[in-house]
Amino acid sequence: MTDALHTYDHARWQDRDPSLPEVVDLARHLAARLPDPAQHTGRDQAAVHQLIAVVKLLPIVSDTGQHPQAIETAAKAAHNGLEILRQLDYHQPLGDAANDLLPTSAFLYRLAHRAVNGLCRLGGSGDCVGDGRVRVFVYDPFRTESEPGCPGHAADEARRWDHGHTVEVVLIGQPDHTRDVLLRLDGDLNPAPRCYTTPPDEKPRTR
Repeated sequence: MTDALHTYDHARWQDRDPSLPEVVDLARHLAARLPDPAQHTGRDQAAVHQLIAVVKLLPIVSDTGQHPQAIETAAKAAHNGLEILRQLDYHQPLGDAANDLLPTSAFLYRLAHRAVNGLCRLGGSGDCVGDGRVRVFVYDPFRTESEPGCPGHAADEARRWDHGHTVEVVLIGQPDHTRDVLLRLDGDLNPAPRCYTTPPDEKPRTR
């Protein structure tokens, strides 16, 4: 089975902060790729019952009429449920299906957490700071691109890639926003990140 994230269209959401409509869209995408419990009645009943539990949780995630915290909690439970299913049916059809879907369910939980709590796409610990959004590009030597995040979380993301000065970090955003990230980094990275308003066409030279 192909990981559901590889078949999900992220592009239409990328320029916006996480939202409940995006959570609903991804939850439905994931639900459509779950195995049908009715086709696995001959398998270990504990695994089948676990699958049914996950099937029942995803409509809660997709229901914007629910309390937002219930949506987040259901998304976390669905992810944990798939992890349990993977262990219950390890290297068997249901376990393999759960294993393939775990990256999507993990992303769904993170997305729900950020949408419910009003965080940017990089949102982790702490509240978002500032309305501007900055992406972090890393060259080590391949290019890795982050999703857009507030200056505070973009600085956290940049620090995460500081592996003994062996990579170069580039900040993409409006000058005021990238300057804010640099101030928050306070010289932590060497070389200091270069800043662009649009992604550079080729790998910049390391100082």
